[in-house]
Amino acid sequence: MAEPGVAAAHLGDPGGLDAPEHTVAIADDDQGVLAAITELFRSRAGWRVVGTAPTGDGLVDLVERECPLVVVSDVYLPGGDAPLFRRLDRLAERPQVVLAISARATASMRRRLRDAGADEVIRKGLDDPVDTVERLLAGRHPDAR
Repeated sequence: MAEPGVAAAHLGDPGGLDAPEHTVAIADDDQGVLAAITELFRSRAGWRVVGTAPTGDGLVDLVERECPLVVVSDVYLPGGDAPLFRRLDRLAERPQVVLAISARATASMRRRLRDAGADEVIRKGLDDPVDTVERLLAGRHPDAR
């Protein structure tokens, strides 16, 4: 049974049994946005959503438990902002990519969040988080999707 405030892992494999699988944890306090981003990852071959969280604390707990390859998190959520990204950056099993999303992704916010440990900051609803994550992963590993 999932912890309160943390959704259970998605067990489907949209890419088939032999598809390479990247894991992602997603956080947003807006359930509609959370559902939309979750569906974006679930609909792409090679991705498995290990869980979702509506708070920064819930996200850190989820990441510590599931050790996902990628984290996608809203900037402004309870327990969010720069301190959340610093906490994720300091984990023993830090995700390879930490993507921050915000409706107001200003240049100063991008600098502050990158300094705190986010790899990239994108605009919510305008930029594709899956494309961004795949680009970042490809830059780190030549054979990554």
